[in-house]
Amino acid sequence: MIDIIPAILPKDFDDLAESLEHIKGVAREVQVDVVDGAYAPNVTWPYSDPDSFESLASEEEGLPHWEEFDFEFDIMAHNCAEDVEKYIQAGAARMLIHADAQGAGEAVETLQKYREGELKILVGVALSTELDASALSVFEGFVDYVQVMGIARVGFQGQPFDEKALALISAVRMQYPDIEVQVDGSVNMRTVRPLVEAGATRLVAGSSIFAAEDPVAAYRALSKKANEH
Repeated sequence: MIDIIPAILPKDFDDLAESLEHIKGVAREVQVDVVDGAYAPNVTWPYSDPDSFESLASEEEGLPHWEEFDFEFDIMAHNCAEDVEKYIQAGAARMLIHADAQGAGEAVETLQKYREGELKILVGVALSTELDASALSVFEGFVDYVQVMGIARVGFQGQPFDEKALALISAVRMQYPDIEVQVDGSVNMRTVRPLVEAGATRLVAGSSIFAAEDPVAAYRALSKKANEH
């Protein structure tokens, strides 16, 4: 079964809550893309509103619809080792660090203590299309899954597909045959089958769901297409 994971790039906390309303009761998992303005030239929640994030991290406030979703945070930020624990305290089930971010190794190391125990957190590393599968060698044994970016310009939704992603997925699958490989960026009805055929096992879709007239119908269409035989 190929899972489709809706991705939200929230301008603020209210935008996150509103986007979740569109897929509530349909998708169980969701990816929240966060950008610090340094790793990529965009600034999203929580970096646009640190106070609301501190309320979540201190458990004064919960993530919207926290009882209905498992949250993955895609951290597009430099030197985020200290911040990653706040996402866990806020309720993250999966944490994703970009391999080419400054301090990526430190952030992944910080997350190791959360990979075991009753509330196990899955830790992943993301590869841009400018990297190759060899970039994963320093993370071996420290991550549970890999995300390949399907776009060259990260931190924004609605970007064109980067064909280099297909070769990168295949290379990761060949080098690490048992690891979960997900793709984020330009996942749509045109690209979904080539991504699966290249070796992807999870697909993260943003604008193709939330920019659609009917996000629920778009989500279901992607899921059906991804699982064609």
